[in-house]
Amino acid sequence: RRIVWVGLAGGLFVGMGVAVWLRRVAFVESLWSVAGVLCVGLAAPSTLHVVFDPQTAPVNRGIMLGAWGCGVLLALSVGGSMGYLLFGEGRFHLRMGYEAWLGARLLFAKSKSHAVSFITLLSVCAVGMGACATVVVLGVMNGFHADLRDKILGANAHVLLMHSSGTLQNAEQVLAKTTRLRGVAGAGPFVLGEGMVAAGKQLSGALIKGIDVARVGSVNALPTNMVAGSLRDLGGEAPLLATPTADANPAGGGPRGIPDSRDVINRVSTKDKEGGAQAQQNSGIIVGQEMAEQLDLAVGDVVRLISPLGGELGPAGPMPKATAFRVVGIFYSGYFEYDAKSVYISLTAAQDFFGLGQGVTGIEYAAVDPESAGAVAAAVQRRLGGYPYYTRDWRQMSHSLFSALQLEKLVMAVILITLVAMASLLILVVLVMVVMERGKEIAILKSMGATNVSVAKIFVVYGLSIGALGACAGTALGVAVCRVLGTLSLGLDPQVYYISHVPVRMCPVEVAAVACCTVVLSFLATVPAALFGAKAPPVQGLREG
Repeated sequence: RRIVWVGLAGGLFVGMGVAVWLRRVAFVESLWSVAGVLCVGLAAPSTLHVVFDPQTAPVNRGIMLGAWGCGVLLALSVGGSMGYLLFGEGRFHLRMGYEAWLGARLLFAKSKSHAVSFITLLSVCAVGMGACATVVVLGVMNGFHADLRDKILGANAHVLLMHSSGTLQNAEQVLAKTTRLRGVAGAGPFVLGEGMVAAGKQLSGALIKGIDVARVGSVNALPTNMVAGSLRDLGGEAPLLATPTADANPAGGGPRGIPDSRDVINRVSTKDKEGGAQAQQNSGIIVGQEMAEQLDLAVGDVVRLISPLGGELGPAGPMPKATAFRVVGIFYSGYFEYDAKSVYISLTAAQDFFGLGQGVTGIEYAAVDPESAGAVAAAVQRRLGGYPYYTRDWRQMSHSLFSALQLEKLVMAVILITLVAMASLLILVVLVMVVMERGKEIAILKSMGATNVSVAKIFVVYGLSIGALGACAGTALGVAVCRVLGTLSLGLDPQVYYISHVPVRMCPVEVAAVACCTVVLSFLATVPAALFGAKAPPVQGLREG
């Protein structure tokens, strides 16, 4: 962002300075300068590491560099045009008394040709429709981006703290040191590992997460995402049937080829009678709605978690470990990857399943403001003294996804602004026609002492008024359309899009930026025709008139 702002501000002032020095807009020089900078950047990609993340794809770099170059060229052109209009007479001249009055009169004066009036109206409509489309598209994209971000943050913590060894042994001590830091809304330990969920002969890969039931509500939105069962039934007892097995799909007495819960209890009761062990229920497990549909699971069913590690050694080597859990809940986050792959068990059950003892994978934190998660992560790491502890915030964990979304938004904005620029060319056509139609009036003004800069200002005011009308009308229409879309809540198929309606979220800064950019593009479209009219010889205009 700093480089973008420096490029825009620098281009504006450099363009103005060159125009003051050369007494002209110097558009050609600006074009060649930007092209040279972009060529150097593309030819020497190693120099771009100070700007881009080394993991950024070359295509993304090229698109971002192209967008930056267009922005700088735009700033140079605007600066050059303003420099010529303000200093083109050899001195600073800001007043636009009669120029503004004549420009406004030209806009509302009756034209000799109906074609000029029609194209003027057409240009206002074209610029307005371009601005409207840009506002609506950015609003919908912001809505999808915000909805996806909320779903990701609802299923994950804002900050993760982990140990370089892979296991954190002093979780409670770390929590006592960090939970009261500024910006921390909640914290809790977790265990994370990979495995498989078996339901009869059906298998599904899973990301197994052990959570502290008492603290999970302060870290993520799992309690509010429950659509069946209860989080309180997750339990904390050690699971049963934690026996190594070489067969991933043994036959059982349940409806899906898995042991029925009553059979499990009966087996434990028999063992209790024979060996004096105490009988206990299965620990609970919570699965995502997508996984529940894939494996045909319901609350009360028994599934087995299978881990390739943790089992005993057999004749063929390490044997996988299978453990039975009872489904006590089903959650729906709205994000397919989580709903299809994530399962939750209690923290103690996860420690036993992965053989961690009293250790945990790490600690997850919720920030008061998700946008300040980076600052919270840095504060936690400083409090613990750095290595061997390290932190990651939600932006780093979903860097690729959000970078792709930002790039998509940038490309769409560039395409739509390009359409606005194409629509602004109609203003150029209108001004050329007006200049040719008003040649006699221009000659009379010049014979009365009007300078080339003054004549150019008249047509700049005329074209800028057309662009401003289109920008204001289009922006207002775009805001209205966004509000209507948000009110109507146009339905979508949740099975396909995982959202029930079209999300719309407008950003006031972006709406203002679209309006300003439209006006700036309209201003640039007026400059060539204004210069053409200003440099016309007065004798030729009087002769033709």
